[in-house]
Amino acid sequence: MADDDIEIDFSKIKNIFKQKKQDDEIIKSDEKRGEIKLEHKEEKIEEPKKEKPDFETKSIQIVHNKDDESIDINLDGVKKFFSKIKDSLSDEKTQNGLKEKNADDDFDFDIKKIKPFVKKNQKWVCVGVLFAILLSAYIIRTAGAPNLRDSMLIELDSYLFYRYAGYILEGNLPDIDIMRYYPTGTDTHYESLMPSYAILSVYYIANFFNPDFTLMQAAIYYPAIYSTLALIFFFLLAKELFKSKWTALISTAFLAFCPAIMFRSSVGFADKESVAILLIFAAFYFYIKAEHSKNKKALLFASLSGIATGLAGLSWGGFVSVPVVIGLYNFILILFSKMDKKRLFNMLFWLIFMTPLLIFGTFRHGGTEVFAREWYAIPLFSFICSIIYVLKPFKKIKIIKSSKITPEVSAVIIGVLLTIVAVSVVFGIDYIPRTLSGIYNRIINPLGTGVFTQSVSENQQPVFYDPYSGVDWWSNLQYFMITSLAGTVMLFLFALEKIKKYKWLLTIAFAVFIVFFIFSNFSTAPEYSHFNEIFGRNYWWSLFVFLGLLILFYLTKWKKISDEAKSAVKGEYILLVLWVVLQIIAARGAVRLIYAFAPPAMLASGFFITKTSELITKATKDKLYVGVMVVITALIIYWAFTTSYSMTLYMGPSMTLQWEDAMGWVRENTDETSVFAHWWDYGYYVQSVGERATNLDGGNYMVERNELIARHVFAAYNNSEALEALEFFGNPDYFLIVDDDIPKYYQISRIGERPAWFRSLTYQETIRNAFEDKEEFPYLVVYNPVYATDVQEDMTFGEVFLKGSETYIVRVAMPVDENMTKIGAPYVYVYNSRLRTSLGQFALMRADVLCEYGVGCSGDVNSSEFPGAFMFIGISGIPDETGKEGLIYIPKRGMEHLFTKLYVLNLPNPLFEEVYNSGYPLTLQGIHSSRDPTNIRIYKINYNITE
Repeated sequence: MADDDIEIDFSKIKNIFKQKKQDDEIIKSDEKRGEIKLEHKEEKIEEPKKEKPDFETKSIQIVHNKDDESIDINLDGVKKFFSKIKDSLSDEKTQNGLKEKNADDDFDFDIKKIKPFVKKNQKWVCVGVLFAILLSAYIIRTAGAPNLRDSMLIELDSYLFYRYAGYILEGNLPDIDIMRYYPTGTDTHYESLMPSYAILSVYYIANFFNPDFTLMQAAIYYPAIYSTLALIFFFLLAKELFKSKWTALISTAFLAFCPAIMFRSSVGFADKESVAILLIFAAFYFYIKAEHSKNKKALLFASLSGIATGLAGLSWGGFVSVPVVIGLYNFILILFSKMDKKRLFNMLFWLIFMTPLLIFGTFRHGGTEVFAREWYAIPLFSFICSIIYVLKPFKKIKIIKSSKITPEVSAVIIGVLLTIVAVSVVFGIDYIPRTLSGIYNRIINPLGTGVFTQSVSENQQPVFYDPYSGVDWWSNLQYFMITSLAGTVMLFLFALEKIKKYKWLLTIAFAVFIVFFIFSNFSTAPEYSHFNEIFGRNYWWSLFVFLGLLILFYLTKWKKISDEAKSAVKGEYILLVLWVVLQIIAARGAVRLIYAFAPPAMLASGFFITKTSELITKATKDKLYVGVMVVITALIIYWAFTTSYSMTLYMGPSMTLQWEDAMGWVRENTDETSVFAHWWDYGYYVQSVGERATNLDGGNYMVERNELIARHVFAAYNNSEALEALEFFGNPDYFLIVDDDIPKYYQISRIGERPAWFRSLTYQETIRNAFEDKEEFPYLVVYNPVYATDVQEDMTFGEVFLKGSETYIVRVAMPVDENMTKIGAPYVYVYNSRLRTSLGQFALMRADVLCEYGVGCSGDVNSSEFPGAFMFIGISGIPDETGKEGLIYIPKRGMEHLFTKLYVLNLPNPLFEEVYNSGYPLTLQGIHSSRDPTNIRIYKINYNITE
């Protein structure tokens, strides 16, 4: 160095340290108050006019001047350096402060800031929550998509709409579909084609972005997409009904995750419901929107509601809830003095836009015969009464004018008389009693009472609680049953909120009726039989009491109710109550209609949650207690979400790999004009995947054909009988039988009026033989029935007569030798429900007939003590615990049936030549589960034989 000089402006450095000291004192004082604040006032320091240093990489920049060997310290760098120190110290202080607060459990998160934010941004918060619900709903519904491998659908009927979508895509949908019900075919105008168009809409949109997207993929994803979109209309409907975003969001979340609708709204279920439910929600939403709108807007919304209703009618038979509910709703508006010119025009425009679609859009409703349908008669009658009430022609009738009859009752009386005259002239004098009978039958048995109708599993009448079969309300809805019933009762109560003197009596009567009606068929489990007796005997009385009180109140008290109270009656709540009750009645008749009950039930559930929260707040003056309802809601949504997700995650196709292989064989090895005969369930498989015509399918338009093939082919006693029936079917080329037909034979034989059914028994244990043949057969292999197995045939045990329908097989013991290769006549333990005391615990009988697969039966069933036969089935015939091996019980009355000989026993028959076998043997596992490996056999029919 020249003179060892270092020039430093200490005054500026002093100011920096002074500022730091002040900041530290502020921090310390704030910490004492439990607050962390940083307030920094910078002094303005004149910067030297030098080139700006790179503060990104250095805090202090030292410049060395070789000429004078002086070192200049850039004060900007010093400032930056100490500023960073200060910031780090402040952060450390803040963290220490937070740790100290947490250690003392004294940290209080300012939750109060959330409420103003939500209140200020309600619209966007609502949109965000709704989007999350929709996204979650779609994720749940597509969870099982990988199981379908982009090539299969989840159930049978979906294949029809997939096939028709393909025809429409190619522009060649036939008027007569000869692939169905050969040789006559079916008119495609009678089919609901909206699901096919919905599939195509998904295909066109997806294919625009991805040309490799297939029509099958569109069919797979269509139900998930449309069901998710339907939730948007459901949200709008709930918001319009309750005028509350939060009630709408809760109701929508409930429906989005409700297990009762999950199967029919998830990937692969390309049937009618997904597009129909969207249109049904739209129809109700637009109608309520019309009620809340004025002038032209009201008529526009009413027209849109009519269009949505008509399109729903082209989609699914369950759409009838819309016209019935809207018809009853308007009728009640008349009685409650709320019908006016605006509402009359709403109904008129709704009918104008709905009716042509139902008449000309499909032949399904009978064209102009739609006016004769009982579900159309309700809104039509309501419309006639509305016209009379609004125009008030009865004011000119002296008898009515001088009487004390109210205008509402006058309108109804004149409407009834005019309707009777009009329909009697147009449709005949028997129209009124026929329609009333039809309405009654729909209420009691919405899907019919015939043997065939009751044979379809989804048409079975559900019980409230069934721990065994799951054909019940509780397993589908569980906690939603409680919230929906409570919500429905609350809706009824608050619809009459201003009618203070009588609302509680009417509400209690209504609640009793609803509970008794649902519980009237409580359970099939014996331990709950007393509930069936209590509720089953009295639910009609609960209905009569409720209706009686309602009529009595209306006729005697309604006139005295103030105009203010009358105008306060909430029509929207009444509409929803009607919707709930109608679907309860429908679902009580058939388990499949629990799906249709779910939407109004979720609306009622959402109302229950929010209204109860409101009442709690009002009663306690403390919103803290509302947290209980928040927790309950969260738990219900969590349960519904997890239950539904686990359900859809493992949903797989009904078509097994064996079915795929079989249909591939059909396409490659049979002529394109070939026709297949089989039980009706499999028609859509053969038509859509096998690409061959069939005599029957799941549409069941010609039920008499089901009866014919059941009685004279499956249950035929000889080949001549079978040939005559097959000639009626146009001489089909092939006969297809599946192992599923063994458990289904219970219904097949009943429909054919030759009842005989098979029962299976599974391996229980192997024990020492204690009977008289123990030397030849040292062991007994014991089998237990899978289900309750009645003997079917009447018989005698000693001197005691045993009725077959009251006598049940308890277990079967098969004598076997040391190597389990030789089998003796089985011992059968039977139990008679009527004579259990005189017989003791059970009766032991000997079955002399034992059958062998592919060989036949030994012994004479007519001389056997036990009237039936048993046969081993399985892979090896050796008893084990895998569930694949077991026994089949063949009743005496079914041993001569063609199905028994041809398929169950696998005996040769000159009329039927086996040309295809899936290769998987007949096992109990295959019989009991359609998703497990399937035994499929196809026979070529030989019409050249004589018998």
